[in-house]
Amino acid sequence: MYTKGLKGIFIMILMFGLVIPTSLVLGETNEKKATSYGSIYFEVDDSPTDPLDPTDPSQPVEPEKPGQKGPLSLDFVSSLDFGTQEISKEDRVYYATTQQIKQQNTGVVKQVPHYVQVTDKRGQDDGWIVQVRQNGPLKAATSKYPVLTGAIITWNSPKSVSVFKTEENDVEVFPIELNENGVASTVMNAKAYHSFGTWLSVYGEETSLTSVVEKTPQGNRMRKINPAVSLFVPGKTPKDAAKYYTSLTWELSSVPVE
Repeated sequence: MYTKGLKGIFIMILMFGLVIPTSLVLGETNEKKATSYGSIYFEVDDSPTDPLDPTDPSQPVEPEKPGQKGPLSLDFVSSLDFGTQEISKEDRVYYATTQQIKQQNTGVVKQVPHYVQVTDKRGQDDGWIVQVRQNGPLKAATSKYPVLTGAIITWNSPKSVSVFKTEENDVEVFPIELNENGVASTVMNAKAYHSFGTWLSVYGEETSLTSVVEKTPQGNRMRKINPAVSLFVPGKTPKDAAKYYTSLTWELSSVPVE
């Protein structure tokens, strides 16, 4: 009887020893919970975007004139100056003077390749496209030969530049050929889901920019040129000692997701 009683007591203690740690680990089962929230609201950014240095897109530059406002904007396009040239009866190719910029943060003034800049801050998936056309032939205001018939403006060696650029995320850029017929040429094409951010189409390399000596009525001058941007003028086209000019129209359009 005594032995059986001890055995029973021992078993009870052993079982009690197993139960105690389990209840301590589980703790109190009547938990209290609360919920809190966080939120943010985004609105459309309509402010203009400053042009960027095409050789260092992290650096904004002082704009020549205020850029376009809106969430989808054409921020900058280079104008072209082909210098002062001697009249020739031979076919000639003339190169554009480089684009001059001044960095906002450093004050550095430098010569860079010509470029086009677009910013998309819409926060949606639509793509966009940029096209350009020439508004008629190069003309002189007062001249015996007022039109440069057959002249062609060409922008070659384009490359896309952006801090948003990755192997999977890029914008298509194209060479440009413009003539007096006014046919539109595609400049940049951002596909759906790859359009957000600021993008530049840059024509030529900084290392390819070249200095030349040019004769002018005021004497010789040094001019830095970009071989990627040129004007072809046929030798058979009559010319006067006059300034010929034309204008280009650049158009940025949204391309909806299909």
